[in-house]
Amino acid sequence: MAGLELDPWQQFVLIQSCAQKNDTFFNPKTKALERMWAARDVGLVVARQNGKGSILEARQLAGLILPRFGEKTIIHSAQDFATSGEHFRRVASLIQDTPELNKRLKGCYEANGKERIEMKDGSRLLFKTRTKKLGRGFSPQLVVLDESMFLEEEAMMALRPTLSAQPNPQLWFTGSAGLEDAFEFGRIRSRAINALSTGEMDPYLFFAEWSADVCTDFCLPDCDEHDPLDAEETWAKSNPGYGIRISYETVDNEYRADGQEKAAFKVERLSVGRWPVDGDAWAVIDEESWKARTDEESEILMGGSKNTWVLAVDVSPTRAWGCITACGINDDGMHHVEITGYEQYDYRPGTDWIAGRIREMWNNMKPDAVIIDEKGQASSLITELENAGVKIWSPTTSEYAVACGEFHTGVVPRKGEVPKVIHTGQQPLTNAVAAAAKRDLADKWAWDKKNAASDISPLVSATLAMWGYKKLSNEAPASAPWIAYGD
Repeated sequence: MAGLELDPWQQFVLIQSCAQKNDTFFNPKTKALERMWAARDVGLVVARQNGKGSILEARQLAGLILPRFGEKTIIHSAQDFATSGEHFRRVASLIQDTPELNKRLKGCYEANGKERIEMKDGSRLLFKTRTKKLGRGFSPQLVVLDESMFLEEEAMMALRPTLSAQPNPQLWFTGSAGLEDAFEFGRIRSRAINALSTGEMDPYLFFAEWSADVCTDFCLPDCDEHDPLDAEETWAKSNPGYGIRISYETVDNEYRADGQEKAAFKVERLSVGRWPVDGDAWAVIDEESWKARTDEESEILMGGSKNTWVLAVDVSPTRAWGCITACGINDDGMHHVEITGYEQYDYRPGTDWIAGRIREMWNNMKPDAVIIDEKGQASSLITELENAGVKIWSPTTSEYAVACGEFHTGVVPRKGEVPKVIHTGQQPLTNAVAAAAKRDLADKWAWDKKNAASDISPLVSATLAMWGYKKLSNEAPASAPWIAYGD
């Protein structure tokens, strides 16, 4: 009626997000029982200029106009005033330019950040920029959080309780791909990914995402298992408005204009986000690959002239936790990594216990070396341990970065390679792998302890241990002089 013609993909999102279940609520607008939304939370990730705004316009018009939706107060929120104001003008124009809708309109009020549309039956659509007080003082039935990749936790803390008393609320999260700080948007996405991976339906969520599956940092140059950046098929896959309002020439120009790494093109056009670990666990090493490397019967071979093995120590940035791991070879020739300890894992709060435990194992179990990163918090232990006769090795920054890459490929081998790492399924180490993030180091990368979802000192110490084992086992022994005596 308003002249808003929706693409098939836009219709799909609206139909699915407005699906209903058999449970009912009393609708004060119709004075009758109406069926409730199947999805209380709706998530949509799609690249810019595909037509996301039209979906929101249609959904909000329905909430204002159709009595059976039962929505008296609707809030539309964006990160900044300009974006929120533009959306207000589009919705207002749709109503004002349609006689059948305009006659139901009480007024459109534009007042510098307090825009609102009010209908004669009392329904209203409020436009607000994001603050820590978002939603306070209102009892909305529908809230749309556009640009959710910039949504902050404080705003959500204020908003959720305003919906809790509503019998049939719906909360929309929409935006383009998120970056490392998109925690709230990432949590919604994580719920969808978890539902897909486990096969367990989330009873309160509808989520849709159009994105490409491009190569990671760990792919070989000739990788054919991911979507190529320069292929039109990839562009169409991640842009449902491709060929409708987004042309080949537009995307091709964006591709050519970006830098060599195509970082902006990946995020803005292909919706390849750098989502936070909290919103998407197993971000560096996938869960399937890690669990496939589990062997609860594996053991490090100790003793004998050829059976090198080492210990490694890492401490969390706040020194709240410390961890000791070991690495050696097992009887299958695999690099076995594990947290040490018998009745209790050597992954414990604080750091005061570490030096004594290292001395005990050094004297009784005879490891070949103890690996400590001299640039990390555990470096404070080096002098004390060396004075006690413990042999300490430390990698350079470059060596550590290479070690991180080798640990990854030891678990997730490249095409044509075989895995080399084995572990026994210890939960603290598994938790650390799941929470891991990575940071760039020139042309290499390393584990990111600061931005990980939780403490990853077990993973860091396991990486250090494998580096130390490989370095020691690859060192050629010093040659003894060969002298022949005789006449």
